[in-house]
Amino acid sequence: MDDPVSLMVPLTVVAERHAMSTRHVERIVKNDLGISFVQWRRRRRLNLALRRIRAGSTVASAARSVGYEGSDGLIKAAARLTQLARPELAGDLAGAVRGSRRR
Repeated sequence: MDDPVSLMVPLTVVAERHAMSTRHVERIVKNDLGISFVQWRRRRRLNLALRRIRAGSTVASAARSVGYEGSDGLIKAAARLTQLARPELAGDLAGAVRGSRRR
């Protein structure tokens, strides 16, 4: 799943690109990673965005680089994954996520 296109397109397109059914791609991801394709993609996008933020990018720029329309979409996805409040994430996204991993 190193194909960067897989972060931006629906599962049906990923499956088509690899000449597989969507069900087969889902099965492979679930068997290999223990999570669904959608969960994997959400985590992957968040991790890539966090890496960019820690390297100096703005939240909005990092969000757009991984396929979100802006910072709000990235913050909303981070809130779903970390169970942190959106205002807490909006202040320091990378720091708040890092802190939630230590809990």
